[in-house]
Formats: sequence, structure tokens, C-alpha cells
Amino acid sequence: MADVFISYSKLRPEPAKTLAGQLAGKGIEVWWDSSLKAGQAFNDVIREQLGEVDAAIVIWTPESVESQYVKMEAGIAYAWEKLITVRTADLPIKDIPAPFRDLHADIVTDVDKVMIALEDKGVLPKGSKKLSRADVLAALGQFDPSLPAKVDAFLRKCQDAGFHIDTKKSIIVKAAIPNFGNVNFGTLFTDGTFQTNYISDSSEVVGDKAIAADYLNGLAALLDGGTVCRDGKPWTWRVQVFGEPPMIAQALAHGDEWIALMRIARQRFTEAAAARMIKQSA
Repeated sequence: MADVFISYSKLRPEPAKTLAGQLAGKGIEVWWDSSLKAGQAFNDVIREQLGEVDAAIVIWTPESVESQYVKMEAGIAYAWEKLITVRTADLPIKDIPAPFRDLHADIVTDVDKVMIALEDKGVLPKGSKKLSRADVLAALGQFDPSLPAKVDAFLRKCQDAGFHIDTKKSIIVKAAIPNFGNVNFGTLFTDGTFQTNYISDSSEVVGDKAIAADYLNGLAALLDGGTVCRDGKPWTWRVQVFGEPPMIAQALAHGDEWIALMRIARQRFTEAAAARMIKQSA
């Protein structure tokens, strides 16, 4: 699994190729679409890779600011809190498309600054210590001393139910869907909150938006004051409580019901992915 995704314009691949080589030299695994194999569906692979990485670097050039694909990838990475923007020296900041021009964008050749931005996303050079599950639980304990034991018990139940746990700077509950890839059912942060905005994008890609709608509605119904925010693009849809990110502790009070919702959604994703594959093969 790659650490970093690089988005760029194929009309000017040199900055991406150079940066990928520099990051690889520091022990960071990079994915860019030169890795695509013949026959792979472009959009599906791109979304899958964006879902797996810790950070996505968008290289703004005079060519990429005109690319709808680069803008789409930047939008997804921004919504998923993975976006790092850089630019070539020949591109004025004012030419970066909105809303991304308001974000800090170092020159792509300044690798030291790129590394600082990557570290902030949890991507560290080879040999550096990444956060373990115990590290994240300990950080949660600083926020609420009762959380580590409760979260750990919940995660064990998730694993018993066939879900897998990915630890980065946060804890992610995922399911591997055959013929599709991983689906993120919830990300638990060290500030005691969690988010659910990834599942809507996966639901749209697999071709059944109702999967995410039912999952989010069901989870919101478990939480006092819970609602589903559907502002913006589908990948930003998420559960909120009185307009704010929901608290982990509140959701864990209904942990078994939450896992039941994940089980149902996982089965529906599996069925939709199988139907989608049959349709594509026809």
C-alpha cells in the first residue's frame, strides 16, 4: 500500500516523476498513475488509491490547472483531509483554481518543505516511528481517560465481525469488498471525534447511493441530535451532531448497533460490486 498519491497533468509529467523519485529515495512509497496497468478502470483505481494513502500531493502547473481530473482528485483529497498542494515556479499563486489557491503551496522542488507537510499527515521517512494502535489509544486517553478501553473493546468486536483496523494518525474501521476495494466505515480521531464522510463516495462509485444513505441515516438515528449533512459533493456527506463532528463516546454507547449497520452495508456493497462487475463484463 502506497503512502502518498501524486496528482499531476500528463501534459507535464516531469515534476511528478522527479518528486516521486525523491520521495522514494527517502523510503516513502509513492503512487501516481504511471502505475496503472492495461485494462484497469481509471476512475476506480484513482479513487481506491486515494482512499488508501495517507497524503495526496497535487502538483499545480499551467497544465494541471486546466485538468478536470486534477481538480477532481484535489477535491477528493481535500474532503478527505489528505491534500498537500505544491506548484511549479512558473505558475503564479493567483492562477491556482479556487478554492485551492487559498491553501499554502510550496514550490515542488523544495523537497524539505514537502517532507514537513507529509509529516503533518503522518507520512514519515523510512526508519521513523509511525503511530501504532496503542499510540492512538493513548492519545485518546489524554482527551478522555475512559476512552482507550472502550475504543479497544469496540475495535475487537469490529475485528470479530470481519472488519479490519487501519492505524495512521487516527483509527479507521474498514471492510475489504471483493471486486471493489476497501470501504471506510468510520475514522476515529485523537480529539475524541469521528467522521463518516468516506462511505458516500464509495457508495456512489459502486453504483448504489442508497447504501451510504441508509448507513448514515441509521447511525445518525442512534445519536442524540444526530443528522446527516449532505452539503457539497457526495464524498463530503457525513453524520453530524448539532452541526459538529460526533463524539466517539456517544457512538460507542450504541456500539453493537453501529456494527450491525456496518454488517448490513458491507453485504450490500459486496452485492453491488458483484453486480457492477457482471455489468462491466457484459
